[in-house]
Formats: sequence, C-alpha cells, structure tokens
Amino acid sequence: MIGKQTISRTGDSFICSALCIGGSYVATLCKGSFIIGSQTMFFSMRSAVGPLVGFYGGWRASIGAMILSGTLSCLFGYTSFFPFLLHSHIATFCASLYWSMPSRGSRMLIPFICIILFIMHPTGGAAWFYALYWLIPIVIAGINPRKFFFHALASTFTAHAVGSVIWLYHYPPRVENFVYLMPLVIIERMLFGSTMVLICALVREMRKAKRYMQDTAKASAERVTV
Repeated sequence: MIGKQTISRTGDSFICSALCIGGSYVATLCKGSFIIGSQTMFFSMRSAVGPLVGFYGGWRASIGAMILSGTLSCLFGYTSFFPFLLHSHIATFCASLYWSMPSRGSRMLIPFICIILFIMHPTGGAAWFYALYWLIPIVIAGINPRKFFFHALASTFTAHAVGSVIWLYHYPPRVENFVYLMPLVIIERMLFGSTMVLICALVREMRKAKRYMQDTAKASAERVTV
C-alpha cells in the first residue's frame, strides 16, 4: 500500500469512498471520445474519479464499488452483470487497486501482464509501440515518488493498460487505430491524473474547513461556559 509517508490521506475513508462512488456516476455526464470498436461506449471523467475509491477506501472499497455498480446496472436494466463489469469496471477497478497494493512489485504486475498480453495478440504485436505507454506505471511504481500526481498518473495508465487489452481481444482494432491514438493517450491520461490531484486537493480543503468550523464552535462554546 502507498503509505502515509508518501501521500497524506485526509478524511474518513468510508465517507470519501462513498463520495467518489457517487461522483463517478455524475462524472459519466462529462463524455469524451468513443472507444475504438464501439458506437455506444465512450471515455468520461469517471475514469478520473473512480480510481480514487481505492485511494480512500482500499481494496475492499474497490471491490464493493465494482459489485455495486454492476448490480445497480442490472436492476435498472442497462445490461447483464458480467459484460457490464468487463467493459466498464474492470479497468477502473485495477486503477483503484493500484493505490492499495502492498508493494512496488505488486503495483508493477498488472501493467507488465498487460504488455505481454497485448504483444501476444497479432494486432497488438504489430502495434507493440502502443504498449510502451504502460512502462510509465511500472517505472513510477518502481521509483515510488512522493508526489501524488505521479501515482495518479500510474493509476490511470494502469486502467488504460487493462482497458486496452480487453478491447483488443474483444473488439480487435486495426494497427492504424493505435497509431492515431498515440498522441491522444498522453493528453487524455494527463487530464485524468490532473483531475485526481484537483479532487484530492478539494477534499483536503473541505476537511480543513470542517476542522476550522469545529474548532471555532468549540472555542465559542467554551467562552460561553466561562
């Protein structure tokens, strides 16, 4: 797990996790580009909000959020449970899991496996250069920097690795598609990583404001008592 010496976690984990789960649904309204091979699924700012469930709540919250999302989708008739998890939540779950993995090696494992699976595919083997992006989370996990932004970037690139492999095997794109996406991926992932930083900064400031209000109310009560 990325320790408190590296990142200062603020706020009650349950409340923050619940807010991230709720916020991830709101974030789906901020739609991005369509995913290659699909005319109905697209990237959204949910990719930036969802992984923070693991940051605040750990792996238990990550699993709970994934199961809850799939269950709600079935109840409201959007899709069947397992295809929904496969297409919409496995990648976000792995990005969320990045924050709670116990060691550097374990955080490097998922993108490493994705590189192998990607290159093993005929189309992926021809577009091997695309998988070089996933060296980013491996390097960051190995260095383990103290800056939050780098871990946010590693988290979102982990999601990108998992999602790319799923779509490669489920809706095989052409090599030309990966060439087209190369300059777009870094912009997209930088945006998601930066959004994670902004969200956590907002949560931290809200916690500071709450503590200030509590301290002020306590001081006022003490003066009245005296």
